[in-house]
Amino acid sequence: VTMTPTLKDEGLAREIVNRIQNLRKDKGFEVTDRISLKIKPETAGLDNAIKNNLNYICAETLTANTQEILVQTAPANAESVELDENVRALISIEKFN
Repeated sequence: VTMTPTLKDEGLAREIVNRIQNLRKDKGFEVTDRISLKIKPETAGLDNAIKNNLNYICAETLTANTQEILVQTAPANAESVELDENVRALISIEKFN
């Protein structure tokens, strides 16, 4: 198997979903709770992985605000998460009303 940029982006998207699901669990969200999600990439290129896999990330995490996910400034209550070696992002989730 050859590691293409597309495969690497898909792997990062799966890691993002995993970290968001862990944050949901830590915050006591119900499985059916829709969320408001904001991500500030701290590593170059991560924004492309998010953009290229946005529908997957939103569907898997029940994200309601699909157009406002990538942000340039650190969101309030954001948690720093490591997605891969030397790949980090600030992620903020809240219940969507």
